[in-house]
Amino acid sequence: MEHLNLNPTLGAYQIGVLLSSVLFGVLSSQTYVYFTRFPNDLMKTKTLVGFMWICEAGHEICIAASLYGYTITGYGDPETLLRMPSTFVVAVLLHGIISGAVQGFFAFRIYALSKTLYVPCVCWMLGLLRLVGTAMVLGTGLRGTLANYLVQWEWLLTVLWISGVVNDTMIAATLAFILYRERNNAFTRMIPLVNKLIRWTIETGIVTSTATCLILICYFAMRTNYIFLAVFVVSSRLYSNSLLASLNSRATLRKMDEVQLSSPIVTLDFPRTRNSEFQAPQATSAAYGLDSV
Repeated sequence: MEHLNLNPTLGAYQIGVLLSSVLFGVLSSQTYVYFTRFPNDLMKTKTLVGFMWICEAGHEICIAASLYGYTITGYGDPETLLRMPSTFVVAVLLHGIISGAVQGFFAFRIYALSKTLYVPCVCWMLGLLRLVGTAMVLGTGLRGTLANYLVQWEWLLTVLWISGVVNDTMIAATLAFILYRERNNAFTRMIPLVNKLIRWTIETGIVTSTATCLILICYFAMRTNYIFLAVFVVSSRLYSNSLLASLNSRATLRKMDEVQLSSPIVTLDFPRTRNSEFQAPQATSAAYGLDSV
């Protein structure tokens, strides 16, 4: 035991769980802000936010329980690190649900803005592929060691991670393209606002896709440690926080657009919150597709 170096395995996973806990606190704060600022949002949007928080809470409990199993229940038994706790398997499944739901949300935003189904359907299919592939973990991950599992299902994990990168990049690029195209038709006063929307869209896609790329790189470059698992447990929080950030950003956008405009970018006829009339602040959100889910 004195020669056993746990820094790249248990230490890395513990750091990932701690960072994930911090981001869960951020998510909880964003969830509170959302329900406080937007009580009149569509019920399906509020249901999605509540569902996401419940999934994230379950994910946090599962990864904390798996860490407890590694450090307390399995203390002094190095073979514990070779097994995949059932709680971690559930966390993997919840991660697939969370990422798929967020990607589906942004894919629907593409449809709301473009009124075409080509790109959204591809995004939905990639999200469904990731969810179905992740669900297979629940049935197979409970048997055998973690090392054997990674060897057996390496092809599936690689496909899922690559599809996640492709989906995140496609969503961000498509939204940015649509906004840039509408920017050419916007009034001069609207251009700074649209530029901010484009920047936020790109940043959101970069954060989630970069996290998935890091998982791939860490896994193939450092197969004997758990650094890729540390990045994996954190990536779930990035998806959910990006969703809440996009919804809560409407307050900032509406402050930037206090006068009624008639540009095509703000006259898109998208569903908005209940009991609301067409006003410029709400039109800004409609232009970005924020009130259309």
